[in-house]
Amino acid sequence: MPSHRPLIPPRPVPSRVMNLAPMVDMLMCLVIFFMLAGRMSASRGESVRLPEAGAAHEASVPSGACVVVSVVRAGPTAAQYAVDGQPVAAGDLGERLNEIFPQDRAVACLVRAERDLEYRHVEPVLASCAAAGIQRVTFATVRPEAP
Repeated sequence: MPSHRPLIPPRPVPSRVMNLAPMVDMLMCLVIFFMLAGRMSASRGESVRLPEAGAAHEASVPSGACVVVSVVRAGPTAAQYAVDGQPVAAGDLGERLNEIFPQDRAVACLVRAERDLEYRHVEPVLASCAAAGIQRVTFATVRPEAP
């Protein structure tokens, strides 16, 4: 007597071709993410119209910590100060710098002041750096555009 076994369909042969589309999609998402994250971290302060300097050169990145102090015009005779993007009163600059770096005196200070700001508004930043013991002060500038 013949036995009746159900017919088993043959198993499909696994494909040896790798589908790269999902990997390319993920790679593009990562590239876009890092481009946006890099742009956001590069803009540490608010928009400041920096002064032009023909002899400006690329400053070396400080080995220690760096604090960014921005000075912008707040009116015809007033200025606003910000330390690492956080608003600070002019009289509290030294105290704020000491809070951030109480022990580390190898800190560098990057001053981002508007181009048409009077020196009397930048002087409190320099006096506060001196009072906090910060000896490396750099002024941010831009190179003039070629005509």
